[in-house]
Amino acid sequence: MATERWTNEEGKALTLRPLVPADFDIAREALRRLSPRSRYLRFFIRAWKPNDERLRKTVDPDPKLAHALIVTAEDAGREIAVGAGQFFVVAPGDRAEFALLLADEWQGSGIGTRMLRALVDEARRRGLRELFGEILAGNAAMLALARKVGFSVTPHPGDRGIRVASLALAPGSDPGSES
Repeated sequence: MATERWTNEEGKALTLRPLVPADFDIAREALRRLSPRSRYLRFFIRAWKPNDERLRKTVDPDPKLAHALIVTAEDAGREIAVGAGQFFVVAPGDRAEFALLLADEWQGSGIGTRMLRALVDEARRRGLRELFGEILAGNAAMLALARKVGFSVTPHPGDRGIRVASLALAPGSDPGSES
């Protein structure tokens, strides 16, 4: 994955790049800044707290089994994490489950779309057959984002409160591209 830089409508410089072990501290700080609602929408539990061991695995994934990316911005002369996305390959090895997380103040700014498209591109590059994610039924913004990028959204077969967003990754197809 190549690093992508752009300036948003407010003039903020943003960078989308692979997540690396050196990002541990800024990723942990971003998790701590999340509102309780954003934590719940991402992790599906209300009492979630950052876990350093799990975060270390996220910032240093096995490249054969996972891909992780981060979006950063400058704030008072230092780099901060404003969003992250990842996928993990699941059995039988041709499907991957994705997850996105975006800082509260950056939600609705187009960063989530950019991250999800980057994950789709990487999954397709790896020859995966499908990318999917579980999303709380009440997370209207994430459901809309998944649909915008071309995912179909269906009820979870075992939980009425969860939706499954899935995208078949036929080589060369790009249903979420904008003309």
